[in-house]
Order: sequence, then C-alpha cells, then structure tokens
Amino acid sequence: MEEFYTKFFPGNPFQYFFLDDYFTQQYQAEELLGRVVGIFSILAVFVPGLGIFGMSFFMSLQRTKEIGIRKVLGATTSSILRAALANPVDSLKHE
Repeated sequence: MEEFYTKFFPGNPFQYFFLDDYFTQQYQAEELLGRVVGIFSILAVFVPGLGIFGMSFFMSLQRTKEIGIRKVLGATTSSILRAALANPVDSLKHE
C-alpha cells in the first residue's frame, strides 16, 4: 500500500490512522460535557430537595406544641406527617 502511494504521490509522506481512533478522539470533549451536565443535573435535583427538607424541619420545630397536642388527642404518626409536610409543599406552588 505504501509503495503504491509513494508511486503516485512522491512528495507526500505516507500517513495512516484507524478511523475508530479518530472518532474516539473527536468525541472525547462531548463525553466530558455530558458528564458535567449529568453532575449538575443531579445537583439541580438534590439542592431543592435539601431545601424542602430544611423547610419542613424548621416548620416542625416551630410547631412542636401543635404536634404534641395532636399526638395527645390521638392523631396517628402518618396524619401528623401529612399535616407537617403539606405546608412546605403548598408554599412551593406559587398560585
């Protein structure tokens, strides 16, 4: 192959490469960008989740007496959690 090439193109050096190596090199930057976007999208879901958790924890600290009274009057744990988590989620609706 090299002899055939040098016969028709004597001034040009014979250089070759594998096409899969070329494609791999070409898409390395896109793969890195995909990883970075993936990490930031995970953070974009995680940070608001922390905010909702913090808001519900803050609200439960403010409503400790109310939760105690509800428990004494016979409320179940699931109904207390439902009432405590309803306020932070409702505040996110922006009506």
